Amino acid sequence: MRKVWLVILLLIPAMLGGADTRAMAMGDARLTAYDTDYAFTHNPAALSASGFSLRLPVDASLYNFTPIASNDLIAHIQDLASMDRQRMVNSLLDILRSFNGQMPFIDLDEGLSLTAGGFGVDLRLWQGLLTNGGSVGTQLILSAGGQASYGLGRTIDFDTWSLSLGMAQKFSYAFESQSVGAETVVGLMLDERQLDELDYSVTSSISLDLGMLAQLPLGFKAALVMRDTGGWTETKDRTGDRHSEAMDFSIDTALGWSGQWSFLSLELEVGLRDIISLVDAVAWMESFNAGARLGLTRFIDIYAGINGGYPSLGLAFDILCFDLALGWWWEDYGIDYGLAPRDVLSIEFALSFK
Repeated sequence: MRKVWLVILLLIPAMLGGADTRAMAMGDARLTAYDTDYAFTHNPAALSASGFSLRLPVDASLYNFTPIASNDLIAHIQDLASMDRQRMVNSLLDILRSFNGQMPFIDLDEGLSLTAGGFGVDLRLWQGLLTNGGSVGTQLILSAGGQASYGLGRTIDFDTWSLSLGMAQKFSYAFESQSVGAETVVGLMLDERQLDELDYSVTSSISLDLGMLAQLPLGFKAALVMRDTGGWTETKDRTGDRHSEAMDFSIDTALGWSGQWSFLSLELEVGLRDIISLVDAVAWMESFNAGARLGLTRFIDIYAGINGGYPSLGLAFDILCFDLALGWWWEDYGIDYGLAPRDVLSIEFALSFK
């Protein structure tokens, strides 16, 4: 069974395209979205937005997409599926050649979110491969984990505006292996019993997010979110050694606007992440994000944005209870800002009931 999981982990994103594809396609600018879809990922104040919602998303993301796609992607997929050890090793080494430092290679994310009457619960699982190193020396790290969250949201109405308040308590558990070479990864795909020989660490954490969202006249909105309030993490390795530390508290803020005209709708947002750490020009650039969503009829959305100085694009279709979204964005993975931008291609499919 573990062999099947490892093969799927390598191949599905290569054929399809992480979490929150729509948000990332909009520059991750979703703090002012009065939508329960973003309550546990962006602003818990949105939990008061719906009487009932149920969402089951599945996301797949392939990082460093352009270099991989331009390097005979179909042939690599065939080699990895061949179960011939040498072909698989050579293909994986060729794919990893364009990676730099520690960055994701593949992410898979599955979730279930339920809200009703201002109360919500959210369950998420993720699996992924991380790269470590560069060029022919690049190695891989296997990761997997889960997160369970619950939250509350309430809206206070005034004469011409309203204030929504929310909180979300999160519990997470994650597994991460040691760095291993391409030969070891292929060996794991061919013989899952080798998983028992890997060194690894597990990390558990608990955190609390607090959010506010003011809906003002003329479609304007303002949001403030305090993340990881009183949060802590504990890491344990295979030998049983433990290390605990407090999470870094952060504050995000944003201003937004939305409007509706017949079959067209438009959402805009500009914001700053982790405003406590804004100490220089680079920090301001990395913190800034902005995005736009243009709705064409009730079924098609176009997204664009900028996050940390890098652009993003996306397209989404909502047909009955079926949601499909495609996102393409860039992130920075250099030791110094601006040295190693890499693009990400992501696809999300969800069943959504509201």
